[in-house]
Amino acid sequence: MTLKVFFNERNEIAALLERVIEPSLLNVYQTDLPKVMIVAAASSFEKEVLRHIEEFYKETTRHESAATFVMKKGLHRQYHQLFGWNDNNVNVFTNYFGPDCTKNFKQQLNILEWLEVSMRDFLQLGRQRNELVHGDFATHSLSLTPSEVQAKYESACRFVSCIPQIIRVGTIEALPLEEGSSSPASVAYPGAK
Repeated sequence: MTLKVFFNERNEIAALLERVIEPSLLNVYQTDLPKVMIVAAASSFEKEVLRHIEEFYKETTRHESAATFVMKKGLHRQYHQLFGWNDNNVNVFTNYFGPDCTKNFKQQLNILEWLEVSMRDFLQLGRQRNELVHGDFATHSLSLTPSEVQAKYESACRFVSCIPQIIRVGTIEALPLEEGSSSPASVAYPGAK
């Protein structure tokens, strides 16, 4: 199941609760739904970012054992240290790939207006995921509605789709949007399988 389907199904449940006039259940559902959506989105991003890094190492090393080592020892349970979640930039991440990567990404930010918004939405969802998972999930209060979380997820997808170009110190192409959406259409990148 894709997250788009996951989000749509949850929105249908909310609409059903509204139709059957269950305001108290709808209120509880609408309070908890953004939390679940954030954790789901951040988990999806973790999987995708790590997949992009693994593909990069498989592509750039002659020995698959090196890529396996990076994933099993270097990145296993280390994802949340790849980013400065409280920062408004991804310098921690790009610095792991060297000064040229950081410099190139900053140049790309100056060229592509949407990239900074997308990056900040990615960081915000990751930060809020950490607060939810490492804090008290049940009582944690969010100011985002389900539709705002979904919009931030769709925006952040654009950043995650650019990870292959970012770590290869490449040019980030303006990603086409799916019709009626703020998320990118499927994008093929160099070295992607």
